[in-house]
Amino acid sequence: MTIIHPPRGEPSLDREIAQIRHLLLGLSEAVKALQARLGRGDVRALEESEPLIRELRGLVRLALDTETRFDTDRTQDQRGNTAPKLALDSARDQIGRRLDRLRAAQDPDGVS
Repeated sequence: MTIIHPPRGEPSLDREIAQIRHLLLGLSEAVKALQARLGRGDVRALEESEPLIRELRGLVRLALDTETRFDTDRTQDQRGNTAPKLALDSARDQIGRRLDRLRAAQDPDGVS
C-alpha cells in the first residue's frame, strides 16, 4: 500500500485533504467487506450497496472540487510569488547615466 502524504503549505486545504483520505480509507474497507459478502452470495449485500455507492459518488465530487481548489491556489501562489526578473545591469547603467548628467549640469553653486 502506498502512503500518500497530503501537500503542505496550504493550511486551508491540508485538513480537507486529510479528511478525504480518511473517508476514502473507510469507504475502501466498506467496499472490501461488501465484495466479500457478495462473493459469499449474500443477497442483502446488494441492497446495502446503494448508500455506499451514493457516498462514493459524493466523495469523488468532493475530491475533485478539492483538487480544483488546490490547483487554483497553487497557480495563484506561483503567479504571486514570482517577481519579474530585474535587469540590474541595465538599471545600474541608467542610474549611472542620470548621475553623470546631474554632475555635468552642476555648477559651482549647486545644480543649475
